[in-house]
Amino acid sequence: MIRRCLPARMLLLAGLLLGVVHGLMAQSARTPRETALRFLQENPTKFELSAADVADVKVVREYASTHDGVTITHVWLQQQFAGIPLFNGVFGLHVRPNGGVSHLGHRFQADLAHRINTQSPSLSAYKALDLAMANLGFTGFSVPSLREKINDRNFVFEGGAISKKDIPVSICYVAQRDGKVRLAWTMIIDQANTSDLWIMQVDAQNGLILDKTNQTVYCKAGSAHRLGEACQHEQPETATALTLAPPPPDNATSYKVFALPTESPAHGPRQLVVNPADAIASPYGWHDTNGQAGAEYTYTRGNNVWAYDDAAEDNTGTVGESVDGGVGLIFDFAYDANAEPNDNRDAAITNLFYLNNMMHDITYKYGFDPAAGNFQDNNYGAQGQTGDAVQAEAFDGSGVDNANFSTP
Repeated sequence: MIRRCLPARMLLLAGLLLGVVHGLMAQSARTPRETALRFLQENPTKFELSAADVADVKVVREYASTHDGVTITHVWLQQQFAGIPLFNGVFGLHVRPNGGVSHLGHRFQADLAHRINTQSPSLSAYKALDLAMANLGFTGFSVPSLREKINDRNFVFEGGAISKKDIPVSICYVAQRDGKVRLAWTMIIDQANTSDLWIMQVDAQNGLILDKTNQTVYCKAGSAHRLGEACQHEQPETATALTLAPPPPDNATSYKVFALPTESPAHGPRQLVVNPADAIASPYGWHDTNGQAGAEYTYTRGNNVWAYDDAAEDNTGTVGESVDGGVGLIFDFAYDANAEPNDNRDAAITNLFYLNNMMHDITYKYGFDPAAGNFQDNNYGAQGQTGDAVQAEAFDGSGVDNANFSTP
């Protein structure tokens, strides 16, 4: 047998190369989640945190997006202490294919263990909900019945006369402006008698309302500005970035609308747009829900949006409250700028359907896809929650000259 002896320097070099290859293999073997967690736990001081601050974290969301051919995995971490989450205490880490990690900022709290006031609530979830109801003006109302006790820290109450949906109530920590961190009950109340949707935190010791945030954004029109005036809007680049779906052989959908970038009737005339659905964001058109050729609805309803008349303020659409384009999906209805709003009902609902779908398709191009949490009934095989298309309500009965958008 012939043996070849390598010089010591070559043996050392070979060992170093083997170590590098082994390190790369170990890194590539990690999942993006493992990479993100390891990065944070090895570099806490880079973010003015301690090892204890990043020891108890939970992955609350993970999804991937692809831009310019590069897939980035987004891992969102929740800071906790003793398994109790810090409200809004999130950290986004974005992992590249080579194992590199990017970050923009975080909402973790430094020295969390020494800033909390307690780990045990003095007030029950039931009492916290009662105090939240009083804050919202529901005096004299009974607290809704408990639907489910998940564990000692998480409950679900019925909506009753208070909320349009069930009310989840969970324990959490809330950071205060004075630097203290207090134990609290957090809950979501979709207020039954308004369009408000509240996220509220009630102190678990003294019952004070620590914070409440309205998840409904309101916009009330003032005086209309016209093209060329102070608030001028130029055509966005995204308007030309869309990949329009090719016309179907025998069924070209069309909508008579104030088409983008026309902002309002004060900024230009209506036009008939044909097949505006984007081939990537809405591959089966705007009236599909099953992911197969052919529309499921001939009215203003589809995978991304259901637009309807909500003058009755019941927040639930019907076929009759929508606008029907017939089997040809032709939504071409008269509009008279001098008429009463309801006289332009069909044109208004068509425009509402068009604009909501355009917002869906445009933002999809920038990463707001099913995995990132966009609004679709059917995700066509993509990861993410389904069954959450936008309910676009025209002529909302809660008031006049009003507009709002809620994101539960």
